[in-house]
Amino acid sequence: FRFVVDVGVRFALHTAAPGKAILAALPAAEADAILAKMPFTRFNEHTIQNASDFRRELQKTREAGYGVDAGEEREGAHCIGAAILNRQGHPVAAVWVTGPSSRLPARDFPKIGKQVKYTAAQISAKLGYFPH
Repeated sequence: FRFVVDVGVRFALHTAAPGKAILAALPAAEADAILAKMPFTRFNEHTIQNASDFRRELQKTREAGYGVDAGEEREGAHCIGAAILNRQGHPVAAVWVTGPSSRLPARDFPKIGKQVKYTAAQISAKLGYFPH
């Protein structure tokens, strides 16, 4: 398994764990404006294909504190990501892990998600963000 991301590579927001995490951390009006422009391109049978399903996914992401990609763009690749927040609590980046579904199965998402969320919180704190 080899997954290389060059600087500047863009991911479809509706399939990428870090994109979901960042969108879920945005103020609702800002996230809605972005959602209104999203094409929801289908990559495979796991891809979220409409705004209402994606809104539900963002709610799950908010509740968990991390987003997941269960092979939604690349079959067999799973990702878990959490938003990094600046001093004002606005998402400015994300941290995530990626692996083949055989080594990063969906049953492990909560355990790994907790670690990814912790790492994002540590980075956020270094940027001056401290939750109330």
